[in-house]
Amino acid sequence: MNALWLSRLKGAAVSLRATKSQAAWRTGAAAQCTCRPQGPVPVVHCPHTKPRAVAAVAGECFAKSASRTPEQSVSQWAAPCWASFALLPVLSEVLTFHWLHWFIPRPGETALRVIQGVAIGSLLLLALFGRGPRNAILIVTYCVLIYLWGYVFLLGQDVDAVDLYFGILIALAVSTFAEVPIWRLPALYDRPKTVDGGRSFSNVVLVLVLYYFASGMRKLTDITPIEWFRYDLVEAIEEHSIRAAHGTLGTFEVFQHLHGLTFLNYVGPPAAYLSHLLVPMVFFRRSLILKFFLFYFAFHLLTFGVGISFSGYILVWSVLFPYREMMAWVAKRFRILARGATGART
Repeated sequence: MNALWLSRLKGAAVSLRATKSQAAWRTGAAAQCTCRPQGPVPVVHCPHTKPRAVAAVAGECFAKSASRTPEQSVSQWAAPCWASFALLPVLSEVLTFHWLHWFIPRPGETALRVIQGVAIGSLLLLALFGRGPRNAILIVTYCVLIYLWGYVFLLGQDVDAVDLYFGILIALAVSTFAEVPIWRLPALYDRPKTVDGGRSFSNVVLVLVLYYFASGMRKLTDITPIEWFRYDLVEAIEEHSIRAAHGTLGTFEVFQHLHGLTFLNYVGPPAAYLSHLLVPMVFFRRSLILKFFLFYFAFHLLTFGVGISFSGYILVWSVLFPYREMMAWVAKRFRILARGATGART
């Protein structure tokens, strides 16, 4: 299977460019240090390392940082390296709160596990109680999550994989809708709709629309429309099934029924790419949310066959359902059935 095509299906073109930018920055920084003492030989790390937890990710980042001498660290800020290479690392450290470690040491494995526990706990509080007074719970959740994600960015992993989730957190932070604890949620369905509630919902929809539309634009800039029909989707599913049968990978047996259906190569990927460009329609016509959800549910479910999981995106789409109207429709049906049963008895 062509790994480049698989990365394009996943929408990881930006992450590839980010990785190249980081590599260029490291090369430029090293070039500035040729006239200075080089110190010990940098530790060589295996590029196939798959850390199991945030602590392991941070450990590899620490080792890379420790391999540089103080002179090398200072030299990366020298002109012209500052303008061309150092801006991206500095900006990433500021946005992920890693600038704190300019003054204090980085946490160890135990401390990182504690921070990870705080992130999980804050997410649970956010789900149960909402944003909290003055958005306190939401702010803590965002800060802890973006800090932990900073370690993933340092390793050059997908930099756009979590844009959707952080975007929703920001949308909630700027929203002004009335919220209640989760056990009082049914009481909201009896209240009339408000302008603040509609604007807050529009903020969340806008984040999702911008994310998918940006992915569609990358499909136009990175590959030509003709290449949309050249992705070997069925062959990738077959290869993943073979690797799963002879290794530790997991897959669903239902994908075996897709083997040999090569016409899906000319239908699935082009339809998905085109839908990314049409998704702004959802913002102006909310009745299309359910239709786009059903399409993306089928598409994201199909990507499980090539080893890519978009389960988080499916959950985000489900958040946009018109639950108030759905519950009103169900209640109306029950009332009609109840009246019919009462009339039959009389």
